[in-house]
Amino acid sequence: MKRSFHTAWSAALNRDINRESNFKDDSRRWNAEAQYNNTWAGFNVTGGVQFQSDMANSKGTYLLDNGGQDPINLDQFGFYGQVEKGIGETGLELIAAARGDDHELYGFNFVPKGGLLYHRGSNTWRVTYGKGISSPSILNLSANIFGGLVLGNGEGFTRSNGTKINPLEVETIQTIEAGYKGVVANNKLYIDSNVYYNFHENFISPLTFIAHPALTPGVTVTQRGDTPIGEIIPGASAAAVLLTYVNFGEVQTYGFDLGLNYYFNNNISARLNYSFFDFSLDESDPNNDFNGDQKVDANDLPINTTKHKMNVAVNAAKDKWFGMVGVRWIDEYDFFSGINVAAKTNTNLIYNGSPVVEGQRVGRDLNEGPLGGYVNVDLSLGYRITQKFTVSGQVINLFDSEVRDFVASPSIGRLFSTELKVTIF
Repeated sequence: MKRSFHTAWSAALNRDINRESNFKDDSRRWNAEAQYNNTWAGFNVTGGVQFQSDMANSKGTYLLDNGGQDPINLDQFGFYGQVEKGIGETGLELIAAARGDDHELYGFNFVPKGGLLYHRGSNTWRVTYGKGISSPSILNLSANIFGGLVLGNGEGFTRSNGTKINPLEVETIQTIEAGYKGVVANNKLYIDSNVYYNFHENFISPLTFIAHPALTPGVTVTQRGDTPIGEIIPGASAAAVLLTYVNFGEVQTYGFDLGLNYYFNNNISARLNYSFFDFSLDESDPNNDFNGDQKVDANDLPINTTKHKMNVAVNAAKDKWFGMVGVRWIDEYDFFSGINVAAKTNTNLIYNGSPVVEGQRVGRDLNEGPLGGYVNVDLSLGYRITQKFTVSGQVINLFDSEVRDFVASPSIGRLFSTELKVTIF
């Protein structure tokens, strides 16, 4: 019994793995930046340079740093510039920007951005284009967690069947976006909205199985780069189960956001925020089959976020009283990450060697069903006794809905709280 608090038996690895949170960290980071701003001939100009030096040292607890003897050092240098220019009295404004970064591992990357804005009174419309990059983090590259169950993909992997997993590359993102921000309805309604479409290349995945007995029967991972797995995982000639990060070829993500604030009078206002997000993955492209099970499905790219979420709130204040009624809606969504599963029943989907069924174990984890899928009502009420003393109380989740926002955690029910605030100065 005592051992279960410290280790867990892995049948796939045929040994105990450490389950304690004994991570240590002796990392350092240096940052420096210089920036210049000025206006020349009607052009607003901003420019700057940045430097960052990371010295990561986990003392061997979660990184491949040789027990802390070989800290992972990475240097980055970048420069950026932006120019803004209004076009006469037309209300049009042009924005052009660019950034260049030189990364010790990934070399030089250049990303341009541009936009066209139209101002009319208190309203602004915009269309923008931008290119961005996302370099793999040190954890993406050099993780060593749970005794080699999770390894960073900084050098690539070789499977026992000869197939290769390429080292992580920089993810690039191109975004087309349009938006509007302004005040209408006799200055009572404030609107902030935008719609976007992102084109990702070399999309960096969440943790993904590249070996698992149920997904890749008989296939193990024998090397990380040129290093035999046995030199990383003592006593193992190969890894039958291994999670890491990989690049997908092409992924598209898209969505829109809407924010509304309406002021009925000086005492009452209302707020609404809504977001939609979705993605597109070509399931016919074999390059997206990164777990090697000969098909592309949720096992390959779990996005792990909801498509729809919305918040509505009404705020009121009168004399010394103030209060709020808020409603939050999160649409349900499936979550897959490592051993953790929270998803609706789908017996055609095999994850960690088991069909996905609510209320049953999927691999090692009990699947309690998808996250989200609730409407949550909050109330708060307060009174300003004097200029120095304020008392308030709130009820979170008034109707005791089953609120689950995190996998492998209990649902959150109704919560009560009170507060007495004293303003000294």
